[in-house]
Amino acid sequence: SDVILYYSEMGIGWTDVALICTTEEHGIDTSNSFIDITNQNDITIRTFQQFLVGQTDLHVEMQEIKDSGARVIIAFIFNGYDDVVRNANEFGLIGENYAWFVSHVVADSQSLSNETAELSQGVIGAIQYVPFSGPTYER
Repeated sequence: SDVILYYSEMGIGWTDVALICTTEEHGIDTSNSFIDITNQNDITIRTFQQFLVGQTDLHVEMQEIKDSGARVIIAFIFNGYDDVVRNANEFGLIGENYAWFVSHVVADSQSLSNETAELSQGVIGAIQYVPFSGPTYER
């Protein structure tokens, strides 16, 4: 959310976003946290779409995102990123006019298909790192 806040303040139009998540604990909790942050700032969620884990046909969700006009898409997805990207591409939501933010679950995935990797133009994600040594562990 810090990246979205930064670019919304820089005036490049990242104030209108679409949010999509899977309907399980990770997706819902992370989305709710993001919504809380946007409510305290000048960021508008144009649409909030949810889908079941294992669902492969996301045409309704992608049409809602497209209709929202948002070019920044936040995707808190635990499983099914390949299907999200494939469906998004079918609706023209992948490319130089769109920025996608994904959670560490997707960014750190080693199992993305070649097609998904190629379609992930404009995707921004962070890899979560938890050290298992250092001052915190030496106490």
